[in-house]
Amino acid sequence: MNVFVPGTRFSDEQIRDARNMSSCEVISSVTGFSFEKCGSEWKCKEHDSLRVFKDGKGWTWYSQNISGANCIDFLMKSEGYSWQQAMASLTRGQYTQGSYSFRNEEQPQKPKELKLPERTESKYSRVYAYLMKKRCIDLEVVNYCVKNELLYEDKRGNCVFVGKDDNGQPKYAMLRGTYTPENGQPYKGEASGSNKMYGFRMDGTCETHLFVFEAPIDALSHATLNMQRSKDMGIADWKNSWKRHTRLALGGTADVALSTYLTTHPKIKEISFCLDRDEAGRTASAKYLEKYSAQGYKVNIYAVPENCGKDYNEYLCKVTEHRTNVSRQMSASYNRQRKTR
Repeated sequence: MNVFVPGTRFSDEQIRDARNMSSCEVISSVTGFSFEKCGSEWKCKEHDSLRVFKDGKGWTWYSQNISGANCIDFLMKSEGYSWQQAMASLTRGQYTQGSYSFRNEEQPQKPKELKLPERTESKYSRVYAYLMKKRCIDLEVVNYCVKNELLYEDKRGNCVFVGKDDNGQPKYAMLRGTYTPENGQPYKGEASGSNKMYGFRMDGTCETHLFVFEAPIDALSHATLNMQRSKDMGIADWKNSWKRHTRLALGGTADVALSTYLTTHPKIKEISFCLDRDEAGRTASAKYLEKYSAQGYKVNIYAVPENCGKDYNEYLCKVTEHRTNVSRQMSASYNRQRKTR
């Protein structure tokens, strides 16, 4: 989600320009969708119920039951932006204004091709250290992602989480910095040309139940927690127990990647939303509970337990710390008993 400086004010001219921007171009830039002329309107090739009106600004998405007068409305209703965040994004010059006319047959620009960051030539030491030591994710889970080319380290030392289509072709990539500056936040971003129709995904063997997260690290954390519980329960193959279910990361709270996945995986009957325990996550979870229940899915809301963190990674780190403390106490107790014998 775009960041804006609190208190930012926009001029009447900026607001007018944003409202007059091409909805096709903004939607394409944000989602990776492409459009083609259909009568007097423009039809989305990937979701034919999404239409942009002949004025180039108004739009409707019949299957999602949402519509709007301009691209600001799309960013707010489909992508979950606030009005200020939408305006901040549109006024940065990120999207082209008026580069083509809807009064002729000129086609909107096609989405950019995905440009994955260049891989480091060395071992992924920074990625492994960051995910395992700071994020408490199990080695088995990290190895699985690396082996299946869902994760790698770029030349800047970032984690690169790759989202693929059903043919195994990379379509999306989320970047996460492995270094956190003092009193700052680690780098977060998406690779140029990322198509939000395809989120980061770890496929499981179960074809009927899907777990949905905001970020890839939360999906990896959930897998690690599943492995820990299976080990505690004495399950023989506990190292592979987490591979039963598919985990999909949306790259935020917008459900574009989920809609795409459900279209190509009709056997899914149950969806478990594991979104963050913050205002945005709770709001999205409530919305999707109603939306996907109405579509006939069994829907579960699995936010992390109260007072256990904002998301599944914070929860995993708390659980891991507790397990480590218990193990140390047991070891210390055992050593004391040995000395008294």
